[in-house]
Amino acid sequence: MSAGKPVAVRKAPALTPVELSRRHARARVRVVSYARAQRGDWYAHGASGPSRWDCSGLTSGAYRTVGIRLPHSSAAQARRGIRVTPRFAKVGDLVAMNGHVGVLVGRWRMVDAPGPGRRVVERAVFRTSTLQFRRLIG
Repeated sequence: MSAGKPVAVRKAPALTPVELSRRHARARVRVVSYARAQRGDWYAHGASGPSRWDCSGLTSGAYRTVGIRLPHSSAAQARRGIRVTPRFAKVGDLVAMNGHVGVLVGRWRMVDAPGPGRRVVERAVFRTSTLQFRRLIG
């Protein structure tokens, strides 16, 4: 290859808004499916799978399935993405509250690793003054 020739770069075709929306919907479903598949696994402080989890390890594992890397810290995860109001929260959004995170699975329910001596569960989102939803996928 000579030094004077430019290298051709192929760009991926642009997605239409409908295609992009479908891609985001599939990604959200994959995140929720992964989180739900971990139900019944034990909580362990600082764990990130494959059979023991803490809350931020579970969420980072779920989002990793769609190529999103998150830090292993609930506080750091709660600063990622875009904050959305509960009214506009979607399946697959991150549920964050003081020192805890989970994955929204719909209808005010989330999957999370609740704490020592407990297992990963799907349960109602508990409403606290620090509750927020973070959009990480479209």
